[in-house]
Amino acid sequence: MYRIESIIDEILDAEGGLVFTNRPNDRGGPTFAGITFETFTAWRLARYGTAPNIEDLKNMQESEVREIYRERYVIGPNFDDIEDHLLRHNVIDAGVLHGQGWAARRIQEVAAVKADGIIGPISLKAINRRALSPAMNLLFVRRRVEKIVRIVKADTTQLANLAGWSNRALRFLLNEAELLDAL
Repeated sequence: MYRIESIIDEILDAEGGLVFTNRPNDRGGPTFAGITFETFTAWRLARYGTAPNIEDLKNMQESEVREIYRERYVIGPNFDDIEDHLLRHNVIDAGVLHGQGWAARRIQEVAAVKADGIIGPISLKAINRRALSPAMNLLFVRRRVEKIVRIVKADTTQLANLAGWSNRALRFLLNEAELLDAL
């Protein structure tokens, strides 16, 4: 269930599917399938050397959406090398919501290694060793919830996102509880 494509399926579902949005209070600005115009522009410039426009974002194909998620949010930050499936999914999802660097630094903190935002061999060894403990996933969820609370406290216009963001993070607690019940 936690193959990379399944994780991307769940992220697309959490982001509302393959739809364009441009809500006034969305700090990410215009998005398609959860991919911001800023991320899309950086992707297209790096990939093709040309800057897209909003119409390009609106008309993005699912294959490109999946490629962006796979390359920028899974493979690029080395999150695909996290061995625990639930923790990998949790970190990838947090990277989509709060940025890959934020997710990398928080998982490094939880793994008790230098939080430099680069998931390399030292970080992966510590993460994968500690991931055997359910506490690892729980501590990471705690970091996510703390981040969400800070965002909403600092900008009350984000209150509209509180339930969705919280539910998205807290579902990893439910998944962990289900795994523990199965033991």
